[in-house]
Amino acid sequence: MKKSISLIISLIMLFSVTVPFFATAEEKEAESCSGSYYNIDWSYNSETKTLRFSDNGKTPPKSAPYIPEYYDSWYNPWMPSYPWYQSQYGYLYNAALSVEFDDSITEIIPAICFNFQALTSVKIPKTVKSIGKWAFYGSTNLADVTLPQGLEYIESSAFNQTAFWNAHAVLENDAYYFDNILMRANYNAEIITVRDGTTLIADGAFSDRHIQINLPKSVTQICDGAFPASGNLQNITVDKANPVFSDVNGVLFSKGGTELYLYPFARKDEIYYIPSTVKTVKTGFYKSYSLKKVVYPKSVTSIETLLDYNKTGYYMGTKDNLLKTLKSTAYLPSNMKYCKTKQSASVFTYDKKNHKPRVKVYAPGGEKLKKGTDYKISFPKKSKKINNYTVKIVLKGKYGGSYKLTYAVAPKGTSIKSISRDSTSAKVKWKKQPKYTTGFQVQYSQSETFLGKCKSVVVKGKNKTKATIKGLQENNYYYVRVRAYKKVKGKKVFSDWSKPKRFKTIVKL
Repeated sequence: MKKSISLIISLIMLFSVTVPFFATAEEKEAESCSGSYYNIDWSYNSETKTLRFSDNGKTPPKSAPYIPEYYDSWYNPWMPSYPWYQSQYGYLYNAALSVEFDDSITEIIPAICFNFQALTSVKIPKTVKSIGKWAFYGSTNLADVTLPQGLEYIESSAFNQTAFWNAHAVLENDAYYFDNILMRANYNAEIITVRDGTTLIADGAFSDRHIQINLPKSVTQICDGAFPASGNLQNITVDKANPVFSDVNGVLFSKGGTELYLYPFARKDEIYYIPSTVKTVKTGFYKSYSLKKVVYPKSVTSIETLLDYNKTGYYMGTKDNLLKTLKSTAYLPSNMKYCKTKQSASVFTYDKKNHKPRVKVYAPGGEKLKKGTDYKISFPKKSKKINNYTVKIVLKGKYGGSYKLTYAVAPKGTSIKSISRDSTSAKVKWKKQPKYTTGFQVQYSQSETFLGKCKSVVVKGKNKTKATIKGLQENNYYYVRVRAYKKVKGKKVFSDWSKPKRFKTIVKL
């Protein structure tokens, strides 16, 4: 009994001491105040409850305050170390209703208004070119924001968990947009097709789960850090009309090819020859999985990352030493798998004539090999009938190894007539093509190039002209194509694909 009474008294004494202590801190109201933080002058007006920032021209901080990757108000009650967060000024993050930036501000620093619970509006002038990580994150009541048109950099988490994000972030084709800015793609989507009209891609926009990213002609700025440091990315495509960026076989370059921006991490190449047009390697080959060798041409004069691959893996050192080391290592593989082939066609339409493709063979550096001197090529004696055929290439001289190419003499293809769709399915109709045909294959994907995840439906019967594809996601874009096939000795011989057609599933009401 005495122990119980003693425990109760102790608890009463504890609360009598601790509760008033916290209450005193919370009850202190924010008064008008001002100060400086490196290059930033700040002032707070208690009457209008407005916090204002301006640039005083001094040297900015070398690094932002520590920002945890995962913020949780219950388990990680972290706040930045900026002075306007301190108790001596009355905890302005719980008092300021509005924030204004002077025209002298060109860069909004990370976490400047992190978790401002009372904040409802922010005025950002046209002079601002950059908005940093977590700038307004967690300011749940922030709804009134106007983003400047000339914005050049924004971090994807800048407005997370705000009323502004909830009201203005538009989800389309597995990505969230603020007007012309792609803020964040769906982390789990394998293929991301950036919508046309997008001009800026935010830092942290893409995840490590994407296999392919398709960029439209409108994208002119990609923030540093837009792509993750590693992941499943295999292919980047760029619209040919894009004035700033381009791609060569899925690798991201500047228009004209003088800058190599990014080699997708999950590509399967063991060796990569940088094109001779490249002068600058930016992110380059950081954390690429399969590469064993990167060959740099003499044209490369600048490397903007210190992490890169040489013969044995990562190279850690100065940029000058990196250039010197990598340029001095000439490498010519002797195995056929490193050489490249080009054939004029892989499918020929059956017309009772012999068919065979024109084939060219290239060394890894792009040098065209000579038939008879560097390789021997063998074609089938007859290739008139509908069937699959094989071409064999055997390397000679200083090269070694062999390779097989395949081609088909196939029935005539068809074309898509119409597509009718609802929220989760679509009915595809094509032109009738029964001649020399056993059936049809319908393939659909969210990728215009049909890379990554593709699904197909096989329709048996030469007179068939329609098929239904199911299991689609509502309000999403898809591409579909059709080809005919004929069965020969148990194996399908396919025609060329029809021209793909794009459609969008409807929103279920």
